[in-house]
Amino acid sequence: MISIAFTGDLCLWGVKEAPSETVTRAFQDIHDVLKPYDLAVMNLECSLSLTARPELKMNIPINRCPPLSDMSTGVYCLANNHVKDSGPEALMQMLDFVQQSNADTVGAAADVHTAYRPLRKTIQGIQLAIINVTDASHYGATSKEPGVASLKPRALLRQVKQLSAEVDAVIVVMHADLEFSNYPAPWRVRLSRKLAKYCKLIVQHHSHTLQGIEQYQGCIIAYSLGNFVFPAQESAYMHNRPGGVDEGLVLVAGLTRTATGVQASVLHTLPTRIGRWGFLQPVSPADAQHTLQKLSCYSALLSDAKALRRHHADLCYQAARHLMLNTWYRLRRGQLRQAFSYLVWHVKTDQHRNWLRGALSFGWL
Repeated sequence: MISIAFTGDLCLWGVKEAPSETVTRAFQDIHDVLKPYDLAVMNLECSLSLTARPELKMNIPINRCPPLSDMSTGVYCLANNHVKDSGPEALMQMLDFVQQSNADTVGAAADVHTAYRPLRKTIQGIQLAIINVTDASHYGATSKEPGVASLKPRALLRQVKQLSAEVDAVIVVMHADLEFSNYPAPWRVRLSRKLAKYCKLIVQHHSHTLQGIEQYQGCIIAYSLGNFVFPAQESAYMHNRPGGVDEGLVLVAGLTRTATGVQASVLHTLPTRIGRWGFLQPVSPADAQHTLQKLSCYSALLSDAKALRRHHADLCYQAARHLMLNTWYRLRRGQLRQAFSYLVWHVKTDQHRNWLRGALSFGWL
């Protein structure tokens, strides 16, 4: 059997703000959490670059960041909505920096073909293929520009079906959907269950909150693992958000070879908490138990399609109201071009088109 630890969103904002000894200790804390397992898979949701970009919240100067090997030499998933904040050239610098730490990357690359390429690994004789995609299509790779692997459901389904015949275990890591909710959108549940026929593990994030975990047709599906390392306290964007943005979960899954093939199981669910600078802080037994109780409730609702649809519809309507109000404010100030650009931005990006469809379909799509 091999053990794989999955984390939620990992943003290293704290390395440019915290004292160096605090950063060293924080990296060691992360290393201690992940070290016992055969592989760690993390969503690295920030932008690392050689040139500092202080105007960008999620930009981390490379010269301020210790080697990522101080945390883990596992897999850093890069298909998310912040990895290209500093531009395509910085993304290539980030890829080089991660790979210099003897770690693997997946989900972003120099061109579209390479970005969609799965990461293949063999651990103790078990062949893995890891795919990483996101609905942040505005950062999508092209034939000429670095970027991320955009989430295209039909293409993803074809890819996992083909890979399932070539390896022992297909793992999909997906960064998508609306933020600050403890329940996934119905479209994401349907897609995950279609993929489950060909996958052993499907792990998702982006909501910055915990969402349920289920086992479907032998596949473990975790709909969001929350924030692992993230400036939840220091970010004004995170203040007063619902859903528990200071909570996270390390999901430890096992893959075991049996007479009928490789089987997946949940070995541990380790609750985490975010402290100052966005780094890990100790979790009391009582807090850990409370997190697991809430996780159980989130998981139970995954079988209630009507409740998920109603919840998603409410979130989509909130997002639509936000879009209309912000457009109206720009028009009131006479900013016609800005208002038009703001609307076009939402229409051209899958990240926003998904909830626009949800609003028009009463939460179903």
